[in-house]
Amino acid sequence: MTFGPNELKRAIVAALGSLRAYQALIDEANVFPVPDGDTGTNMVLTMTAAAGALGSDDPFAAAPPAALVGARGNSGVVLAQWLRGLCDHAAPGDPASLVRGLRRAADLAYEAVLQPVEGTILTAARAAADGAAGPTVAEILESAAAAARIAVDRTPDLLPVLKDAGVVDAGALGLWVVLDAFAAGLSGREPAPPQATGAPAPRTVAREAGSTRFAYEVQYLLEAGDEAIESLRAGLGRIGDSVVVSGGGGLWNVHAHTNDPDAAIEMGRAVGGVRAAAVTAFADATGGPRSVPLARTAAPVGVVAVVAGEGFARLFAELGAGVIVDGGPTMNPSVGQIADAIRRCPAADVIILPNNDDAIPAAMKACELVDDRRAVVIETNDLAHGITTLLAYGDARDLETNAAQMRQAASVAASAAVIVAARTAATPVGTVRAGQSIAFSGREAKTIEDDPVVAVVRVVAMIDEEEPVEVVTVFAGATAPAEERSAVEKALRDALIGVDVEVRDGGQPIERYLIAVE
Repeated sequence: MTFGPNELKRAIVAALGSLRAYQALIDEANVFPVPDGDTGTNMVLTMTAAAGALGSDDPFAAAPPAALVGARGNSGVVLAQWLRGLCDHAAPGDPASLVRGLRRAADLAYEAVLQPVEGTILTAARAAADGAAGPTVAEILESAAAAARIAVDRTPDLLPVLKDAGVVDAGALGLWVVLDAFAAGLSGREPAPPQATGAPAPRTVAREAGSTRFAYEVQYLLEAGDEAIESLRAGLGRIGDSVVVSGGGGLWNVHAHTNDPDAAIEMGRAVGGVRAAAVTAFADATGGPRSVPLARTAAPVGVVAVVAGEGFARLFAELGAGVIVDGGPTMNPSVGQIADAIRRCPAADVIILPNNDDAIPAAMKACELVDDRRAVVIETNDLAHGITTLLAYGDARDLETNAAQMRQAASVAASAAVIVAARTAATPVGTVRAGQSIAFSGREAKTIEDDPVVAVVRVVAMIDEEEPVEVVTVFAGATAPAEERSAVEKALRDALIGVDVEVRDGGQPIERYLIAVE
């Protein structure tokens, strides 16, 4: 047996099923050191996010960042980091690489935590790596799971707080569940049922970890360079505890307990871009302010976005849009559809991104129909314009601040589009024939070209002439072939020396390319 893409997919699906079966038991065992009170739930959410990326041709590359983006709590963050290490080193056809992957997974788990504590999920990760052995993938995973099981049973001996509570460590138990499911999923046996854990009868406590001197848990995703992370960890350690910063490749999951959540978030903003920030107050805190509502896990301001295309739907969700409205090919949802989306948004205050000129009136009217929410519309003209605008959103800020900053971003953002004409027609820049490409900057037609690649380069060059550009993101539509996308990226890089160019999958049905320019 090899450990290739299909085996990884089976393993993750099996792990998700087992985590769901164990979810309540793991939640009940929460006591230390993971910082939010639902370790089982957090690990399920993290593995669900990983499973959502399994449609990729390369799940080894897609699952870890998806898990990181979906990670919740310390346990979820460490699990995502563990999965990243495993996937970075495991190679199809080389069982020994799986052992190296388990070792790297343990290393990354430890690196993610500012002050590693034994008797936790970290101990189980290291035990699994040390115990992994055998000539086949199945034997390696079975031996790793067995070693992790022994480590789980030993956690009360390593942490008195666990022994006092009568529980094993919840995170360690969750990692064993994952490893056992990996082994079971690839060998064909059934995973161990929850009744077979051998864990003592659990009892719950008010908080899993950290000093009661700190009143709040802060968690957010951070886009920043690797060089900024050590100073961020140290800074967070000075104002709190339970600090975990994990990730890589420019995307990090940040977690800390503190009495100054604003300062913790601002530390992130000082070194990069912050999104999906969440602040939760602990019920048992003995010190610190009480300005943040107790257990405020939802953002104070939600975002509803009208979207077309699977790529754009994923990207808007990743950037913080809580409710996605399928605009269909014409990007014209009804007033009722938008109003229903506002009602489904979990926040009391809502920002709507219509992402189409024609959808703006419907969005305005929908706000009038929902009288139990404060809702405002940011007039975004297309999906690329909407993405640039959404980058200014911060889910820890209030409605007025968010609306002002997003409107400012929308006012300075430039976007362009290239559309292949379906028929011959007159335009302000001449007659376009069926099959030719017409390029727009904002609402204004700019050029007609036979080649859509040339149309993209020329319209971006026109924008660059008006004001020098620094970043160009091209979103390829559903009809754009892969070789043409590569040609677009190369042509832009050749034409715009020193400009950051990225081509992503948008999946939009009408525009061959949508272009965001910063």
